[in-house]
Amino acid sequence: SVNASFLITENLKLAGGFARTLGRPNINNIVPNLVINEDDSDPAAPGSISTRNSGLRPWTSKNYALSLEYYFAHNSSATIGVFRNDITGFFVTPPAAILTPERLDERGLDQRFVGWTMTGAPFNSDSTARVTGLEASFSQGLGYLGEWARPIRFGANITLNQVEGAAGSNIETAVPKIGNITFAYSRRPIVVRVNWN
Repeated sequence: SVNASFLITENLKLAGGFARTLGRPNINNIVPNLVINEDDSDPAAPGSISTRNSGLRPWTSKNYALSLEYYFAHNSSATIGVFRNDITGFFVTPPAAILTPERLDERGLDQRFVGWTMTGAPFNSDSTARVTGLEASFSQGLGYLGEWARPIRFGANITLNQVEGAAGSNIETAVPKIGNITFAYSRRPIVVRVNWN
């Protein structure tokens, strides 16, 4: 990863960064196995079969970020930034399918599983998904109100996400807007922190 910053004024800073990251698959998704779940309670859906993909590779991501940060009195700050993550080889889970005699023959499974549901193993996408977004945060100490308020601080932040090219993956379901408000009181031995999302 690479990070750099430039002090525009005494209180205003421009910061940027680049990082390459990867995400490894869950061990349960790569150990060769066939999971058979039988359900006698519903004749129309007698059971399901789940497969694994031992060839599932880690996904990789190139991450870019740029932010403008302003610092002011009483240890307070305001930040706004943009980011972009380009994710390659992300995991895609195929939709469940009803097993037919032909599908069972293709997979070398017994014909007694006709009508069962097959859940395919996740696989690596050949495309690149892009997540772009904007982040803003504010943190304010209340020391300007007097000595009694010095331990008190409140803050807020919000993140807006936009996802492109991630059909069939959990990236596609990323929450488009995330925010929270924080109130904190810290004076030894008492520390209180309240978050509202």
